[in-house]
Amino acid sequence: MVATAKKVMVPAGPHEFVMQIAIGRPVGEVYPLLDLSDPRHAKRQLGGRLEPTGSQPRQFALIVSELPDAVFTLTVTHEAPEREYGYTCEAKPLFGRVARSHEHYALHPSGRDGCRIVLTHTVTFGAPLCHQAYGLEAMMLTFANYSALSKIKLHAEEGAEAVRSLMAAQQAAFEEIGCDAD
Repeated sequence: MVATAKKVMVPAGPHEFVMQIAIGRPVGEVYPLLDLSDPRHAKRQLGGRLEPTGSQPRQFALIVSELPDAVFTLTVTHEAPEREYGYTCEAKPLFGRVARSHEHYALHPSGRDGCRIVLTHTVTFGAPLCHQAYGLEAMMLTFANYSALSKIKLHAEEGAEAVRSLMAAQQAAFEEIGCDAD
């Protein structure tokens, strides 16, 4: 008789991913890139549509050029100008296994002209995951968080055009190796 081991599952969550980055610009120049109601929000400057939904106060619909068929509903949960900003995110259609997501950005002055952003990204998956699936999800979320913070840094330090150039280079690399970025 062969004994089989029962698969140990990772609970659906919540799971917290924390990452930080130093930026060579003061908090006052970085905060508007995060504030959904600010016309200087990073996604707006990169061609995304970010509009109030009208259904709830401080709720916005985001459509980014890279995913034109997706709508991200963002609801502000924390707002302390030049200190912290947070929101929940619900994507339609869903991407991957994440059912709920919350992003919280804490901004800390650093030196005379810089700051540090700490991103706490909390996710809940739609169901428990096996360890291998959780590892894959954790890897993708870590990369996505790093990419988001890196783009905020680049945007703050060098402007929206530098981010557009980076994104074009990333897209070209995906196409060169035969991957569809969608």
